[in-house]
Amino acid sequence: MQAAIRWSPHSTAYRQRFLVLNLVDHNLRLYDVEESRGEILKYKEVACHTNLPPCRAYDWSPAEEALVAFGLSSGEATLLRIDTVSHNTISFPVKSQRACNSVAFSKLGLLATGLEKVRNDFCLNIWDVNQRLSTWDRRKNTGWGGGIKHVEPVRRLASSESIGSIKFFPDQPNVLVTGVASGAAGKYVRVYDLRDSSVNPALQYITKCVHNLSIDARDPNYFASCAIGEQAVCVWDRRGSPNQTGSSFIPPPANTVAVDQPSHILSYANCVDDYKPSHKSSIWSVRYCGSKRGTFGVLTSTGQLRIIETKQEYSAPIHSSGMAGSVIRRQGTATQSVAVEEGPKLLRTKRIRDIELPFYDQTRGRPETERIVSFDFMASGNPRDGHRAITYRANGRIDIFPLLPPPAEIKMSSKGALVVGKVETEMSAALEAAAISADIAMGTLKPNGGACTLADGEGRDFRTIEPTEPEGETVAQTLRRIRSKVREARSEYDRELSLSAGKNGTSTEDHPRLFPWKTTGPISSREQHEIEIIDSFFGPPGFSLGMPDFLAIQEGVVQRRRCKEGYLFDCALNKEVVADDPWLQDLWTWVDGAVEAARDMGMVYGSYDLSFLGVWAVWNNTLFPSFESRLIGGANDRPSFEEFANAVTGINRHFNRAMFSGVETAYPEHRQLCLAICGWAEPPEHFEMELSHLESQGLYTKAAGWALFNGLTQRAIKALSKGDPNLKLMSVAVAGYYRQQQSPGGDHSQVWRDLTQELGTQLRDPYSRAIFAFVSNGDWNEVINEVSLPLRDRLGVALRFLSDLELSIYLDSMTDEVIKHGDIEGIVLTGITEKVVDLFQAYIGKYNDHQTAVLVTSFAAPLYFNDFRFIDWRETYRYDHNTWKLHLQRCRFDVDSVKLSKTRDDRRTLPMPPRQVSLRCNYCQQSVARTDAAAAAAAEAAVVAAEGGALLPDDPLLGTISTPSAAAIAEQLLAAIPGGPTNSTSSTTHPPNHHSIFNNNVVCPSCGRTLPRCAVCMMWLGQPKPNASSSSSRAPPRGPLLPASSSPLEPIKSNSNSNGVDVVGRGEGGDDPMEHFFNFCLRCNHGFHANHARDWFARHRMCPVPECQCTCAMHAG
Repeated sequence: MQAAIRWSPHSTAYRQRFLVLNLVDHNLRLYDVEESRGEILKYKEVACHTNLPPCRAYDWSPAEEALVAFGLSSGEATLLRIDTVSHNTISFPVKSQRACNSVAFSKLGLLATGLEKVRNDFCLNIWDVNQRLSTWDRRKNTGWGGGIKHVEPVRRLASSESIGSIKFFPDQPNVLVTGVASGAAGKYVRVYDLRDSSVNPALQYITKCVHNLSIDARDPNYFASCAIGEQAVCVWDRRGSPNQTGSSFIPPPANTVAVDQPSHILSYANCVDDYKPSHKSSIWSVRYCGSKRGTFGVLTSTGQLRIIETKQEYSAPIHSSGMAGSVIRRQGTATQSVAVEEGPKLLRTKRIRDIELPFYDQTRGRPETERIVSFDFMASGNPRDGHRAITYRANGRIDIFPLLPPPAEIKMSSKGALVVGKVETEMSAALEAAAISADIAMGTLKPNGGACTLADGEGRDFRTIEPTEPEGETVAQTLRRIRSKVREARSEYDRELSLSAGKNGTSTEDHPRLFPWKTTGPISSREQHEIEIIDSFFGPPGFSLGMPDFLAIQEGVVQRRRCKEGYLFDCALNKEVVADDPWLQDLWTWVDGAVEAARDMGMVYGSYDLSFLGVWAVWNNTLFPSFESRLIGGANDRPSFEEFANAVTGINRHFNRAMFSGVETAYPEHRQLCLAICGWAEPPEHFEMELSHLESQGLYTKAAGWALFNGLTQRAIKALSKGDPNLKLMSVAVAGYYRQQQSPGGDHSQVWRDLTQELGTQLRDPYSRAIFAFVSNGDWNEVINEVSLPLRDRLGVALRFLSDLELSIYLDSMTDEVIKHGDIEGIVLTGITEKVVDLFQAYIGKYNDHQTAVLVTSFAAPLYFNDFRFIDWRETYRYDHNTWKLHLQRCRFDVDSVKLSKTRDDRRTLPMPPRQVSLRCNYCQQSVARTDAAAAAAAEAAVVAAEGGALLPDDPLLGTISTPSAAAIAEQLLAAIPGGPTNSTSSTTHPPNHHSIFNNNVVCPSCGRTLPRCAVCMMWLGQPKPNASSSSSRAPPRGPLLPASSSPLEPIKSNSNSNGVDVVGRGEGGDDPMEHFFNFCLRCNHGFHANHARDWFARHRMCPVPECQCTCAMHAG
C-alpha cells in the first residue's frame, strides 16, 4: 500500500476528524472537517508528523484520541501523540527483531502486536498502555511528560507462529481475534480470551483468510477476513465453535453445551473482479461500516472498491436425529437431555455494489495514478448524513462516496400497471429524532414551534401507475390518440427547427439521426409499416409521452385490451379491433377471404385439399412435407404435376373464374388461382364496385392504379379526373400514354419519358409513382420494382405480365425476403402453411405480437401441419390469458381452437384442454361428478329409504337393498345437512323430490350430503326451479360451461357488466343458460347460481352472505 486513511473513531456531529498516513513519504497528517455534505468535503490540516520510521501497520486508539500506534519493520511498536507538535514516541521493544505485521488497541487501553514467526519466541504480545503511561498528563500539550515506565507484556501468546492481523472486539475489550499466517499445522483464525490464564485459544478456524481482520461494530458477533494474493473473503460468527478449545469467551447459559457449526457462515471465493491477467489484483483492505449493520467494503490493488451488504438469517441448531432445541449428552450409561444454546445466525448477501471499478476497466476506468489506494467508512454522528465512504487516491486526492440506498423497486404487473416500491431507508423514529437534534445543534435546522419533521419524500409509500384506458375508448382509438400527440410534437419541432435553420442558414437534414421519422426518397411498404407502428411513438428531443400513455402502448397492454374486445377468430371483428394498423387489417382481410374460400370444401378437388395455400405453394405445385393431412379418400402419396394441375383447374371451375388474360404462359390455371389468392380475380361487376368504393373514400390514385394494372386505362383516367387539379394533370399524362398506344406504331419521345420519370420520382404516393413509372416507357417491371406499393398489388402485376421463368425467380426471391423481414404482407405468398411459421417468427421478434401469430396460424394448425414453435406460442398465449385474469376469453380460445382443428370426419387434431375446475364435496372430499352409476344409485336408495319409500321398479342398477339399514344410513346423512330434517317433517327442510335431487346433482353421489345453497336465492344448488317446465328441469348437459357457437368464425357473443367482467348473454325466448351452472368464490367458498351471481355482482361488489366481508367481484376472472 502507498497510503492509508482512517476516520476518527471519536468523531461526533460537532467535530469530525481523519488522518492520512503516507507510507512513501513517511508522514502522518491530521485533518479537521469543516464541511461535509453529500460528496462535498472541506477540511483543514491541524497536525503533521514527518520523518516517521518505516512502519508496516498502525491503529488509532478508541480510548484516547491523541494516541496512534505504529508497527515497525524492526518489530517494535511505537506510540505517537498526534495532538502536539512533538515527534517523541514511546517504544514497546521485542527480544528478537522481526517485522511487526499488525497492531490493535482495545477500549481498555491494551495494545496487541502481531509479529513475524521466530523460533522459540512468542509472536503475539499484549501490552498495557495504561501502565506505561501512568504518569502521562493529558492536559499538557508538550509531549509525554516525565516518568514514563518501562513495562513488560501482560500476556504472551502464539509461540513460533506468524501473526498476520489482530482486532479487539468492541463489546468485549478483553477478547481479540487474530489471523495466524503460518503456524505449526497451517493457517488459522483464532479468538483469545485474555481473562483466561490458559494460552489456548477460545475458538480456532482453519482457513487461508487470515489477513485484514475487521469486526462489525454494529454487531460484533460477525467479523471478516481475507486471503492475501487471492480474491477470497470469509465472514465468521464468533458464536460458532467448530474447533473450540479452552474456555469460551461468551458465557453460555446454564445447562448448555456447544454445538458444532460450519467454520464460516459466508464465503466469497471471487469477491472482486480479476479479468485482466496483466493486472493481477489482490485484496488490500477489508473494512466494516461503523454506522450500518452487516456492510463491509473490499479494496483491491487495482483500485476497485466493492461494497457488500449482508442480511441476517436465523438457523436453529438441529440435532442429528432432526430434533431442534435439545441434544442428548451421554455420561457413561446414563443420558441427559440438555438445552442447546442458540446457534449462530447465518447471513445471506443482500446487495453488492461497486463504488469504483478497476482502473483498467474500459467503460468506467481511470488512469492508474488516480486509482483508490485506501478507504474507510465515515461516521459523522448525524444519521441524516447517511452512510458514506472516504477514499484516498494515488495522486493524493480525497473523495467522498455516499452509499445511497438502492432505488425504489419497480415491477410491471401482468395487466401493464407499473408498481413503484418504497425507497429503502433506515431512518427509524429514534434516528429521525436524533438527526433533528444533531441538525439543530449544528445550526442547520431551526425549530419551528417546537416541532421539526423530515423533508417531504422520505419514507414514500408504494404507488401504482396504471396505463391509459379511458372509459369507452377502444385500444385502436387509444393508439391513434397517442400517435396523434407524438405527431403534433414532431410538427411543432419541425417548425421551430425550420425557423432556426432559416436564421442560421443551415438545413434540417444536417442531422438525420435526430429525425427517425424523416425519410429521403421512397420506402417500401414493409418499412412504412415499421415507421407507422414502431417509430410513430418516438417524439422529438425533449418530448415526454407521460408514463400512463407509455404503458398504454406496451405490447402486453395492447394485446390484453384486444383480447377483451374480442380479438379471436372473427375476421370482421378483428379488423375493427386493429383499426389502428392498416397492415393487420389487410392481413385479416386475406384470412377472411381464405376462410370463405375454404368453406364447404371450396378448396377441395378430387383427393387434394388446397385450403390456405399461398401463391408460392400453388405455383410450385407443393403440399409441403405434411401433405398427408391434405389427402382425401384413397390418395396416399404426393400429387403429381398433372394431379395438382387438375385440382387447380377444378377449384377455378368451382368458383366460376374467368380464363386468365395476360402474358402468354404454360400455366394459365395456376396463374388464375394465384390471382384469386391475391384478390385479383374478381368478376368485372365486383371489381367496378371496389373502384367506386375507393373513389368514395377519396383514394383516387389507388383506384386508378388498380384499373391500370388490370388493363383498364380509360377507367384509370376517369378515376384520376375526379380528384384535385394535380390528379387531373396526372390523368392528362395517362391519356397521352393511352392515345400513343392506340396509334399504330406510336412511341413516346425521349423527352416524354424523361419528364414522366422525373415527375414520378418527386411524388410520395406509391400509386402515383407506379402510374408515372409505367406510362413513361410501358414497362411493367417498373411497377413490380416500386417497393412502396403493397405486396399484393405487385404480385398481381407480376402474375399478369411476367414470363414463367421470371415469375418463378420473382416469387422465390420475394418469399425469402418476406420471411427474413417478418413482413406480414407476405402471407399471400406463404399462405397459412409451414412457411408462415418462419415468417411469424421474424414478425414476433420485431413486433412482439405473438397474439396475431397464434390466431392466424390456428386456422390451419394443427389441422394441416404442426410446428413446435406454434405450440410454444399457443401455450404462451394461453398463459397470458391467465395472467390477465381473462379466464372466460381463454375458454373461448380453447373451445374455438378445437373446433378449427376438426377434420372432415369430425376428428380433433387438437386435444381438449384438461379440466381446470373440479368440484369436491366439502364433507367427503370426493368429486361431485356422478361418474359411478352404482354409487349414485346407492345414495339415492338411502334417501328413498329415509323417506319411507321403496325402490322403483325401473332401477336396475340397485338390485335389492336392505331397507332398515339404508334408512338408518339416510337418517344420519340427512341429519348432518344444514337445515335438514331433525324432528320436523316440513317439506322446506330439504329438496322436495328425491328423483329431482339425484337427477340434478343436489346430493353428493359419494356420501349423500347436499350441495350448498345459493347465497342469493337460498335454493339448493342443482335443484330446478319449482315452476320450471319438464324440459328445463332436466339435468344440465355434460360439456363445456359455455354455449357452443355455431361456427369457429362466429364466436360466443358476450356482454360486459359494470365491473368489466364478460358474461354470456341470455338465450332466445328469455331462457337463461347460466341458470344451470354454479359459481363458487375461491376466497369465501360461498356458492351461487351463475345467473344469480351475474345479476348480483353487476350491482354489488360484496358477497351477499350476511357478515361475509369478501369482495367476491374484485377477484372475478
